Amino acid sequence: MHFVFGTGWVSKNQVIPKSYPIAWNIGYHHPIPTFEGELPFDKSCPYLDGKPCYYNWSDTKADAMLELLISEGSEGVWKQLEAEYEAVFEKG
Repeated sequence: MHFVFGTGWVSKNQVIPKSYPIAWNIGYHHPIPTFEGELPFDKSCPYLDGKPCYYNWSDTKADAMLELLISEGSEGVWKQLEAEYEAVFEKG
């Protein structure tokens, strides 16, 4: 599982076009399809020791995760990432 967001921390010479922090996505790499008809994202995934991977992500969940980071800190984010993991990988 991953949560990707930007802080807006840049060098002095860069212009920041948007306000920060900004959420990008929550996602995961998985060795087997998580839904019928899912095609491999990568035939040799570096996160899965060169095995094929199925990659899925959500931009909309990332916004809520960023709000959680701001309100509860990293502890809240880790709890939610664990819940996302369980929902995807440990569902029956």
